[in-house]
Amino acid sequence: MNSSKPLQKDSKVMGMIMPSVFEGMLNFLIINLKSDLHRWYEDPSWKGAWIRFARTLLPENPPPDYVDNETDDAEFLRDATEWIGNVVANYSESKALSSNLIDLGGAE
Repeated sequence: MNSSKPLQKDSKVMGMIMPSVFEGMLNFLIINLKSDLHRWYEDPSWKGAWIRFARTLLPENPPPDYVDNETDDAEFLRDATEWIGNVVANYSESKALSSNLIDLGGAE
C-alpha cells in the first residue's frame, strides 16, 4: 500500500523525526556556523527562517552570542547546546509530540 499523504500531515512520523531534524539544523547553524549567527536574524534565506522560527519558541531567551577572539568556546558550546535543547523541548511541547506518540502507539 502506497500512501501519498504529505509528511507534515503524518503526526507519527513528524513526532519521531522533527525534533531530531530541528536539533540538527540548529546545531549546524548555531554551533558549526557560529561566526555567521549575527547575520541570520533578518536573512531571507533558509538559515534565517530556521533561526527566526527557533526564536519564536523561546522569545524571552535569544541564542547565545559568539564573538570571535572574545568568546570562550567551551562556554559558548555549553550555552548554545542548552539553548538548542530548550528550543527543541518547547517545540515538542507545543506539538504535544510525546502525547501523540503514546496515543499512536496504543499505550495507556
